[in-house]
Amino acid sequence: ALRVLLQDTAPDVAWNAAVALARLGDEAALPILLPLVSGDFSAPEFPPAQRENLRINAIRAARGIGAQAARAALQRAASSDPSARIRAEARLALEGHSPLPSSSVPEVAAPR
Repeated sequence: ALRVLLQDTAPDVAWNAAVALARLGDEAALPILLPLVSGDFSAPEFPPAQRENLRINAIRAARGIGAQAARAALQRAASSDPSARIRAEARLALEGHSPLPSSSVPEVAAPR
């Protein structure tokens, strides 16, 4: 059921499904999570602080997926992201010390 939600047209539904799948170690979350980790996504309706919170939750979720693509995205974020907060979270995730992601991302849910 969660995999179906990855295709939802509401970005917050797909993002939350990806976080839930990542918590289960499911690599199906990667196509949604990797752009969030890298910051390569469009969400102009969110102010910068909310975009950063969304990215941190994605970084924490990506930690639970052992795939090389997830690790590579975390390494790029840890070494070269313009945000010090993102770099720090990515480093923690790579070291296995970041908190688990929250089960939902209410502070960044798209307005309806």
